[in-house]
Amino acid sequence: MLDALLAGVIAGYAIAIPVGAIAALLITLGAQHGARIAAGGAFGAATVDGVYATIAVTAGAVIAPLIAQVEEPLRWVSVAVLAFAASLSWQLLLTTAGSLVGRVLTGPTGARVTALVGGALVIALAVRAALVP
Repeated sequence: MLDALLAGVIAGYAIAIPVGAIAALLITLGAQHGARIAAGGAFGAATVDGVYATIAVTAGAVIAPLIAQVEEPLRWVSVAVLAFAASLSWQLLLTTAGSLVGRVLTGPTGARVTALVGGALVIALAVRAALVP
């Protein structure tokens, strides 16, 4: 039982720890108004998290039997979204980034900078090769 509790605490922190807007607000409240006021904000944020969790568990119990009826089609939709759409969006992001970098590097300034950096790298490798036995 202690293992399950510890796993739950770790999972809870993994979800709650990422710094976002609420974390920034709480840090700002603490810095500007002190720990007591910031603690009030923390209790408010935790209360909302608790309400959301309660709604999710309650709604999940109601929706789970309905989802079970369409489990197989949902599985295939998930495959299409994860094995194709998500992958495609990532690949297109990479190609767009490469295209933007390519435009910068192939312009006159980019070509000059690339040549200088490449030359410096070759010199550095030659010096290292000369100094290392």
